[in-house]
Amino acid sequence: MPISPFSSSSSSTSSSTLDPKQLRALQSLNLPTSKDPCSHPPALHNATLCDNSKPFRHVISLSLTNCSDVVSLSITALKSLSTLHDLQFINCPIAPVRFPPEFITNLHSFTCINSLRKLTGVWLSRLKNLTDLTVSRVRVNGSGPSIILGSLRKLKL
Repeated sequence: MPISPFSSSSSSTSSSTLDPKQLRALQSLNLPTSKDPCSHPPALHNATLCDNSKPFRHVISLSLTNCSDVVSLSITALKSLSTLHDLQFINCPIAPVRFPPEFITNLHSFTCINSLRKLTGVWLSRLKNLTDLTVSRVRVNGSGPSIILGSLRKLKL
């Protein structure tokens, strides 16, 4: 479910705010964020889409576009963002980290366009629950597409 990097989630009628752990996780990635990224448009090049859970909303989609060199992924932050269903990196040449199992479980859509340095087929093959995968203008080191596609049995073709 791709989202525009210039849109925000949110219905202004929702009375709940983003889970504080998730807000801290977004801030720890060195992303410019508002106090409540679910209700207020995020920085120009990042977008969040949140659910309507109560008492706290959760990020279900995150798009990082034109990342600065200070953006960095951490396993701790990703664990806190394990509610993500959709993750996009567009023109975001940061180093990938190993996604924690609880993060991989919910992730169904992954987009990587001109992003993530030193990407490997083994790294992509760990994203076992993906139904949508887009990788473009990225060098992927591996022995061939079978190492990736053999593990991603839920992909829609």
